Amino acid sequence: MGLKEYFKSSKAEARKTPAQKETDKKIEKNVLDAAKEFARDRDNELKRSLRITRFALFFSSASAAAMAVALAVMAPLKTTEPFLLRVDKTTGYTDVITPFSQDAGTYDEAVSRYFLTRYLENREGYEWYTIQNMLNTVELMSSSQVFAEYNNMIHGPLSPLYKLKKSYKILVRVQSITFLDENTVQGRFVKAITDPDGKPAPGYTPTQWIATIKFVWLKDKISTEAERQINPFGLDVLSYRVDPEVVK
Repeated sequence: MGLKEYFKSSKAEARKTPAQKETDKKIEKNVLDAAKEFARDRDNELKRSLRITRFALFFSSASAAAMAVALAVMAPLKTTEPFLLRVDKTTGYTDVITPFSQDAGTYDEAVSRYFLTRYLENREGYEWYTIQNMLNTVELMSSSQVFAEYNNMIHGPLSPLYKLKKSYKILVRVQSITFLDENTVQGRFVKAITDPDGKPAPGYTPTQWIATIKFVWLKDKISTEAERQINPFGLDVLSYRVDPEVVK
């Protein structure tokens, strides 16, 4: 503003009446209040936008964390466990072979399968020079009643002791041990009669059998180191039944 304009404005201001000056003050105050209100509204809007942004970021982070936890929890449920189906070419019998793992259930079953396989090999097998050791093993792994049945058979008139003597032996090949429940299994095995050199005996064909075995583990069953070397965990067979497997 030039000097001339300034004096002109000052003269105009001086000529105003008190009422006009009061009106000008009100107008100026209203303009100032409006400017303050605008600034306050804008500040509130910025704060509101900031709160919304923070909430959105927090919600997104929480959702991402929840999704990560859900995926971590669900991941084991989607694990694929490989397995094999084993089919016997002669009988058509099918069983499932699962991979060995280190969990307690599978480990216990593996131990049970091992000693039950040894039990079947000794109870159903025969060899003239080792029959006493086989009988001792069966006795050590059986209840008194179950062993009595075996003892009567091995000393009976149909025993391989009298039928096969030194000329032949019975070889047992256990094909599978399948759990029916925690303490009951079915063992499938093949019995073959051979000469002392392991050659198939003429006139005898291999036969297939299924044994159903009920068993427990008894810590107090073993009392000597010699017994512990044969049956370290105290396998005790409570019942034993064997049936020929039907060949299809």
